[in-house]
Amino acid sequence: SEFYKTAGIPGSGHDAAIVTIEPSGAVSARIGVVSQGQGHLTTVSQALADELTVPIEKIRVQSGDTAAAPYGMGTRGSRGGVVSAGAALGAARVVKAKLLKIAAHLLEAPLGDLELAEGRVSVRGAPASSFTIAQLAQKAYLAPTELPPGMEPGLEATHAFDPPALTFSSGTHICQVEIDPETGGVTIPRYAIVEDCGTMLNPRVVEGQLHGATAQGLAGALSEEVVYAADGQNLSATFLDYAIPTASRLPTFDVEHLERPDPGTPLGMKGMAEGGVMGASAAISNAVADAVAPLGIDAGRQPFTARRLAQAIRAARR
Repeated sequence: SEFYKTAGIPGSGHDAAIVTIEPSGAVSARIGVVSQGQGHLTTVSQALADELTVPIEKIRVQSGDTAAAPYGMGTRGSRGGVVSAGAALGAARVVKAKLLKIAAHLLEAPLGDLELAEGRVSVRGAPASSFTIAQLAQKAYLAPTELPPGMEPGLEATHAFDPPALTFSSGTHICQVEIDPETGGVTIPRYAIVEDCGTMLNPRVVEGQLHGATAQGLAGALSEEVVYAADGQNLSATFLDYAIPTASRLPTFDVEHLERPDPGTPLGMKGMAEGGVMGASAAISNAVADAVAPLGIDAGRQPFTARRLAQAIRAARR
């Protein structure tokens, strides 16, 4: 939020989550961030499963229901993973602390002697003295007289998480291009990426984010363009005319991950997304500029379509 205030951006940088352990032992979470394909529900489920030591099949995460989810600031600026998981983890830890207090009261054991593992709270060194999460949840909801004095029934918590500024990932893109001097067509024999998004909660989701964002950046640099006629008519108003690249036109991405945890976020994760777009556009621009520089061509305008490059090469040869 401090970054938003300094930058003059309306709104806030925080987000919130509600986590509930049901009497059955199942866990439900409601988050304010809505996914458009980034995999927030999967990563939040994984984070909660690890924190509460329950199978991921027992985790249900909901988003987008304005009648149930807390207020949130939306998905933007590489913030979704950090704030959704951060808020959900914060709420889960509040619920976990209450769960342990109930267990300590019922087991007549010091709180520090308890451990939560594999969905069960037990006394260290005495595994027979234990309760499952479901058993404790039933006590929390259905046996309020057996709870510690003054404790309210139920296992639910709401938590808001406001991350520190600049929790997005960093990365480097480098590529090799070949330009056909006759047709102007650009091919990419090799494309390499090194990125650091902190702790990867789900490596497959991270790879997907990086591949998708890089593909978008390459598309903008090489083919996508809104073209107008002299009379203002849009000549690229359909997918037949607007050149979105297909998978066959994209290179294979060689990706190397550096996991340097961010000390300011739960689990050390960083936001993941825009780095692919920004890096791809610049890497392609620099590679094309380097390729045509010996001909005296100034490659200063994207997209570098085959027609535009072929015309520039022919003009340079005259």
